[in-house]
Amino acid sequence: MTKRQLVEDCRILDIAVLKRRGLVHGTRSTGKITWRNEFLVSYEHDGKLSLTLTYPDGHRQRLMLYRMPMPLGGHRWMFRPAVDRFAFKLYMPKDGNEFRSRAAWGLEYRCRSVGSRKRRAARVDKMLLRYGFGLETIKPVGMWSRTWERKKAQLAAIKSRGAVSPGVGSST
Repeated sequence: MTKRQLVEDCRILDIAVLKRRGLVHGTRSTGKITWRNEFLVSYEHDGKLSLTLTYPDGHRQRLMLYRMPMPLGGHRWMFRPAVDRFAFKLYMPKDGNEFRSRAAWGLEYRCRSVGSRKRRAARVDKMLLRYGFGLETIKPVGMWSRTWERKKAQLAAIKSRGAVSPGVGSST
């Protein structure tokens, strides 16, 4: 069985982020996007429905944009890659050379590749980190009593589904 690549390990190109950076229909724009200060991509929007990405090695990728009309007015922007279906986000794995949809790369989410026991341990750890390690015995300051009772019951239900050792780090 081959290990599939994970979405969480990829660079993500999100249409919403580009819109916040000034991507407007009818206006030409250019800019740069950096991922963790290690990978830089320049983009150029022609003001219509074309977005051109220029990679550090000089390779260029042209993405088509689509403005889907909404029932109550306005438009919702989406990517329309050449061979893929519409997407709001495009991904590039570490060994990839261009952005494509999640389906085109065959990506999976990390939670799909983790067994049920580790998922359960991760949920316990998340609750204990959020509400404190004494959640079962001490009500956190500022929490309502009925909320505390509900959270204690949720924690007990998660733990009762399997042998889970509570504590940080058991989810790895």
